[in-house]
Amino acid sequence: DLRLAVHRGLSPEFVAAEQRIRIGECLCGRAAEMRQLIVSADSVADERHCRTLDREPHAHVIVPLLGHDQVQWVLFLYPEASRELAPEERGLFATVGAQIGMAIESARLCRDTDNELRAKVLELRSSLVELERERARAEEVRRLKDDFVAMVSHDLATPLTTIVGQAEILGRRAQAEGRKEYQRSA
Repeated sequence: DLRLAVHRGLSPEFVAAEQRIRIGECLCGRAAEMRQLIVSADSVADERHCRTLDREPHAHVIVPLLGHDQVQWVLFLYPEASRELAPEERGLFATVGAQIGMAIESARLCRDTDNELRAKVLELRSSLVELERERARAEEVRRLKDDFVAMVSHDLATPLTTIVGQAEILGRRAQAEGRKEYQRSA
């Protein structure tokens, strides 16, 4: 289906009636299906114009707009004069339609790429925040380990000093008494 997305100067009744058109139906749907420019000089006389059956004759120029080599949009124009277009005018409309389609597709790709990049930036920021939290946790664990080692070293230093002191006293006493089994081996 084609969906009326943007319009200028159309009545609300027309917009409501023409909101969706099936591919292949009426002039817009046929232009999309055939991927070709359609010109209708007189809407009342043109049997292809079957959706809005107003009896006021008017001309139509329907230009398919391509994106990714497919009809993505249709440009529907109401020229003032009811006349056939010359071949060079048809070529101009087709060329302009192709360029408009590429411009719209490029804008869509830029928007999508911009949205993807914004999502990646948010993801990277979130990862950076998590890494900073992990770094802070690792720093806290390192600090706690250092504190524990310092505390254990301090707590063990006093008893070891006492034990070493007592051992030296016993060693000197044993040496003074001439006991070789208690002497320190060097």
